[in-house]
Amino acid sequence: MSQAVASLHAQGSEGPGVVFIHGFGSDRLSWMANVPAVTQRAKVWAVDLPGHGTSPNQLVDGSIEELTAAVARAVEPVAKEIKVVVGHSLGGAIALRLSEFLADFGAGLILLAPAGQGQQLDRAFLQDFPELQDEESALNLLRRLVARERLIQPAMAKHVLSSLSDERRAALRQIAGQVHKIQSVRLPISSNAAVIWGTEDRINPVPEGLENQSDVDLVLIEGAGHLPQVENPSIVNNTILGML
Repeated sequence: MSQAVASLHAQGSEGPGVVFIHGFGSDRLSWMANVPAVTQRAKVWAVDLPGHGTSPNQLVDGSIEELTAAVARAVEPVAKEIKVVVGHSLGGAIALRLSEFLADFGAGLILLAPAGQGQQLDRAFLQDFPELQDEESALNLLRRLVARERLIQPAMAKHVLSSLSDERRAALRQIAGQVHKIQSVRLPISSNAAVIWGTEDRINPVPEGLENQSDVDLVLIEGAGHLPQVENPSIVNNTILGML
C-alpha cells in the first residue's frame, strides 16, 4: 500500500525556516493571520496533512505515527533550514514527534493547544466534522473552535464543505478514530520551546495545573478558544518571531 503524503507549500525566500502544521479538519490556510508577519523575517513552509487541503486522501490507518512520518518525508529535504516548527492541536502532537523521524532534528517548537496534552480532544467534534452536510451545521460546529463566534464567517463553512468529498470524509473518519489514542509526550523544557493555549478552549481544554509547571514555557491567552492563532495572532506571531 502506498504511503500517506503530506504536501508542503513554500512562502518567502530568505531567512531561517519556519514550518506550520495545522490541526484536524483544517489546512494550511488556517495560518493566514500568521504567515504574512513571519515571512518578513523567515522562509515559511505550510503543511497540508494527509487527508487535508491539497494532500491525497490515501491512508493506512490515520494514526499519529503515519501522519508524522508523512510530514517528516515532506520536510526532510529542507530539514537543515528549519529553525522553528509551529503546530496546532493535532499538528502540535505531530511537531512533538518529528525528531523521532528525522535524524539530528533540533528545531524549536511552538505548540498551540497540542493534542495529547490537554483534557483530550472533544470526540463529538472529531466525529461530527466528517459528516457535515450543510452550511448551518458546519458554521455551528466551527464556531465551537473560538470564544468569539463572529470570527468564524460563512465563507469558512463553505470552504470546509467544498473540501468534503467522499474520499476526504473517509480519510477524516480514519484520523478522527485515532486522535483519542494519542499518548502524551513530555513537553519540551528549554528556551527553544513554547506552549500557547487559549483559556476558553472548549475543544482541547488547558490541562489542570499546567500553568503551575515552572518547567514549561506557557503562554495563556485570556479569552481565546481553540484557535489562538486566529483569535490573538499578534501574541502567536511575536512568540514565533522571538524564537528566530
